[in-house]
Amino acid sequence: MRPNFALGPIDSIAQYLLYVSIVVLGVVLPLLVQKWRQRRERSRLLAHTIRALRNELSANRERLLVSRGTFEVLGNALNGDYEHYLRLWHGLRDAVDPPLEPSPPEAEDRLITLASLSRTAWEVAQLSNALPTIAPDQLRELTRAYVLQTVFEDSRGLLLEHTFRAEALDAPIDLRDLRAVESRLGLLAVYRAVVRHQAALLTALVAAYDSALAATADG
Repeated sequence: MRPNFALGPIDSIAQYLLYVSIVVLGVVLPLLVQKWRQRRERSRLLAHTIRALRNELSANRERLLVSRGTFEVLGNALNGDYEHYLRLWHGLRDAVDPPLEPSPPEAEDRLITLASLSRTAWEVAQLSNALPTIAPDQLRELTRAYVLQTVFEDSRGLLLEHTFRAEALDAPIDLRDLRAVESRLGLLAVYRAVVRHQAALLTALVAAYDSALAATADG
């Protein structure tokens, strides 16, 4: 007994192949449509993620450039103070009679700007499982930028600790006392080393942002 389908009984090989084709299309076509939709959503997710990451990195970079300018000013001021106290120290150490009126370095504003950096786009990309959609070379540069950003942010504690300690630089000292000048030199040496370290991290992070932005320029 032959099966009877909606299109009628199977009377030939050609008709049988037609039935088979209809069944295959009924199975394969939805799969193809589903894969097409997945590719489209994947492409849309990738484009949105890259755009969000680039916007975030660009904004972070601009904040860092402003911050770097203030660190350069502070670093130059600390170098000037150190050289001033070093000259005083040599004068006190080598002179038979200390100078009557040694002067401190000139007072000037030394405010630094600490950039507030964002990582929202990076965290959203992780939670949405968008990172696997990014090309390996782009993902490598993006990961490097955000890892270095974490290192930079974690170093803030050291900077703040020594910035608070540097408040002692405003305390008056006897500039004719060799030990007092040596203590001031030690405080300045440590603080300017911390500032140089922070400035070096800042510069490295800006370079990492530049590399990530260049790698995703066509994304």
